[in-house]
Amino acid sequence: MSGESVRRSMAPRLAVAAASFGVVLALTYGVYGPVLDVRPLSGDNLYILDWADRTPLATALGTVDPDFYPEWRPLAYATVWLQYRWAGLDHVKSYSLVNMVLWAVCAWLVYRLVLMLAHSAAAGLLAAWFVIADSRPLFAVAGIIERQSSLACCFGLLAMLCVLGSRKDQLTRLECAGVLLLLLAAAFSKEYGLAFAGAVAAHALVQHRGRVAVPAVVAVVTYVGLRMALAEGAMGSYCEETGYFFAVRGVCYDSLSGTAVSQSAYNVMATLSGIVLPGLFTGIGQIAVSPRWLAKSVLWLAVATLGCWKNRRSRSMTLSLVGFNAALSLLLYRDRNQLPALVGFATAVGVGLAALDEQLQARGSRRIRTLAAALLIALLTVQSIRTRALVLAEVADLLEQDPCGAFGDFPHLDADFVKHIKSKYGMSNPGCVE
Repeated sequence: MSGESVRRSMAPRLAVAAASFGVVLALTYGVYGPVLDVRPLSGDNLYILDWADRTPLATALGTVDPDFYPEWRPLAYATVWLQYRWAGLDHVKSYSLVNMVLWAVCAWLVYRLVLMLAHSAAAGLLAAWFVIADSRPLFAVAGIIERQSSLACCFGLLAMLCVLGSRKDQLTRLECAGVLLLLLAAAFSKEYGLAFAGAVAAHALVQHRGRVAVPAVVAVVTYVGLRMALAEGAMGSYCEETGYFFAVRGVCYDSLSGTAVSQSAYNVMATLSGIVLPGLFTGIGQIAVSPRWLAKSVLWLAVATLGCWKNRRSRSMTLSLVGFNAALSLLLYRDRNQLPALVGFATAVGVGLAALDEQLQARGSRRIRTLAAALLIALLTVQSIRTRALVLAEVADLLEQDPCGAFGDFPHLDADFVKHIKSKYGMSNPGCVE
């Protein structure tokens, strides 16, 4: 086939891909558009921008800030560092814009996965919408520092596409190298990205694709080795407040105490339950059942279960992705840390929707298919409206926060950076940090 023929055959596919991404981006903006109004005056945003302002390149790409245990997320931090070199404080909206586009890319990659596995563009778009309508990515989009979750999902989903899209039982050396780099990038974005490496390894074991497990194992070993070498393991005394059944308690993981062990076990089991049935817990893991939300969650779980049952090719990867994400949450329950599992669950939902449509179509149930489609669109619309309301509330809260309080919470902020912030936003309060 000549080069001209190849270009002609690719043009329609590229047009469809661009159109589908446009739809997904529009849906993302419809839900998360208000985050573009966020100013960097909350504690976490001030911290990451101050860090980018005063940190040399070598630290930005290596040690990051090992004082923040158990975090070591060099790739995500490096993207903020690079963006700050261009945007500084003069193009603040660009940080939120990048975060929003990154989550749109994650949703679009879920669409591509469902399209590849189930050959249904409609099911793929509904799965992408499911990802966008979920409220758990709120902080990943609204917080400058939280892009780490979106980046981990982007790279992890690309690795899944490479593995599941391979036409051979085993990967070529070039494909193995590509999957290795993507899995490393997911882990270097956020430690929860290691769930994708675990999912690839589990898939290789179940599907008897031994060579596929090699990049996953190498990625984990490389991540651990570099973390030990560059960030002292990012291990130390770590204390956090998190939910424990109906209460919230503070726990320190500096010893194998009964409290620490019981909290870790609770975090894992609660995360596993909260991933598939949001509506059982608050965002920090305290039991607080929301009957309406839980009822919708049961419906989506049924669809995802159908998807796992019908598609053996992806079942091991999506199920293990949920399991590994839960296992990596042993120190902390936060719903924003469930995004790797969310995109895996959404993929199973999309495959399940395609399978359900095939069954209805085979029975000639056109009216039922129409009603089912209308119900799904209604559910996703309601969920999108709910999530947008949460986004608006979060943005309003961020805009109302007193930056003087944030300066007090982060006393190590650079003095020149604080002055720049005060000058930029007209803060003349003499009682604020000088």
